[in-house]
Amino acid sequence: MKIAVIGVGTAGITSLCHSLRYLGNENDTVTSIHDPDVKILAIGESMDPGFPTTLFEGANFTLLDDAERLDATLKLGVQWKNWRNKEFTSYMHPPYYAMHFNNGKLKDFCFERFATIWGNKFQVIKGSVTSLTSTFHNASVTVNDVEHQFDFVIDCRGTPTDLTDYNIVDDPVNHCLVNVINEPGEWKTTIHQAHANGWMFGIPLTTRQGWGYLYNDNITPREDAVKDIEKIFNTTELNLREFKFSSYYAKTFFDGRIIKNGNAALFFEPMEALSGYFYTGVMQHLTDYIRGECSVDDVNNKLSIIAQDMENFINFAYHGGANFDSEFWTTTVKKTSNKLDNDPRWQSTVQEIRSCLNNGKIVQEKSIAQWYIRHWLNWDKHLEYNLFADWS
Repeated sequence: MKIAVIGVGTAGITSLCHSLRYLGNENDTVTSIHDPDVKILAIGESMDPGFPTTLFEGANFTLLDDAERLDATLKLGVQWKNWRNKEFTSYMHPPYYAMHFNNGKLKDFCFERFATIWGNKFQVIKGSVTSLTSTFHNASVTVNDVEHQFDFVIDCRGTPTDLTDYNIVDDPVNHCLVNVINEPGEWKTTIHQAHANGWMFGIPLTTRQGWGYLYNDNITPREDAVKDIEKIFNTTELNLREFKFSSYYAKTFFDGRIIKNGNAALFFEPMEALSGYFYTGVMQHLTDYIRGECSVDDVNNKLSIIAQDMENFINFAYHGGANFDSEFWTTTVKKTSNKLDNDPRWQSTVQEIRSCLNNGKIVQEKSIAQWYIRHWLNWDKHLEYNLFADWS
């Protein structure tokens, strides 16, 4: 079997690790296809608990031995500030933990390990992809005018230029101002701090800190957002990078030979490292398909449900507002509340959680809509929604 992964961002590396560990045998190949001239957006990344395991399985990475190679720090949860009068942390319960890392260093570290661990099973093709097509029997990738055939291709080429084949999500935020502080981050959580015009994430690395101020430029002019972040850091001497984005997910993720992953599949704002769960889910469902345990339609349906759950969680987090009386929060509360009230999937999620609690099931082990019940209860309590207070 011949598998190719196009792209070497976090989703691409996740796909390579999983493919090398779980797909094919030592006589099969897993090929990385990437353009060395395309730079990785190295802000610093916060990932889910599955990511350290994926890196260990594919590249023998451990935080104890290899943290310095990726500027990595331990992540024990997400710290929510200014959403309510009391800040709180959504902790990862033992034995789970996650990590923050420098995604700009991830490819070189993993490629070195892949070559050592997997030998000839790991192959590399460098160049620009000009064509990607599939038939019933295989997938074809053209790189630098040379055509290559594979049994399966995982497409992690990043944000598509044309969103015609995607469902567009009306996310509360659509713009990010990034500020990097060249000092070590000394804390062990990802920070989610609400502000009057949006919210800001904070990611600690061993060498620096990555901060991203998320806002809606249809509500807040850019110059006001810049003033906000300058006030937060008490300086006008900021070297800001900025990114305008749309939120979306694919109408079709998999055609039987080519499966989308990473930003080629979907993009949501970085709340609670939601995308990391999706990257792993794509590879798990592809593996099930290759093993004959599900159909193409099954894979697409399951991935669509994950995407819908991600959107619903974001709306859930926003719909109670924050400690600010501003146009952003007034508009966001109204919009996200209306979405949840009219979403059958969300109503089903709430009822399933309540039913489990009412029946006395062990909440530590039950996962609903991508999260353990204990996580839902923690958010519900500290965000003061009380959706489950009478059942828990």
